[in-house]
Amino acid sequence: MEQKARRSRSAEGAGRTVLAIVSDLLIEVRIEAAARLQGVVLQTVSAEEAATHIGDSQHGLVIADLAVVSDLDALAAAARGAGVEIVAFYPHVDTELRKAATDAGIDYVYPRSRFLRELPKILAARLRT
Repeated sequence: MEQKARRSRSAEGAGRTVLAIVSDLLIEVRIEAAARLQGVVLQTVSAEEAATHIGDSQHGLVIADLAVVSDLDALAAAARGAGVEIVAFYPHVDTELRKAATDAGIDYVYPRSRFLRELPKILAARLRT
């Protein structure tokens, strides 16, 4: 299912956004709630559109569901070029996907269950910079 850059939800006083590459609406809602706690806006895009949006200067962080990203190297390269960190998560049974992400240069890779459990803490730490 193809997604367009569909949401940019506001938060009062937000100067940065978190760019999310997710297809699961329930996960998106959880990320939005955690982003709102940090005072940032969540923008959700499809994996195909991510590279064009990563370069937007207001993005402070990219969150990616590795299960929907087809080109990890391109995603990592776009983030490096823009000076933006990626926090990624994957289905815990897919250890090859985790290895591919770390090989591509994505530094923060979590099993989905841990990512969701620690989401507020992860965002706070990554957005602090």
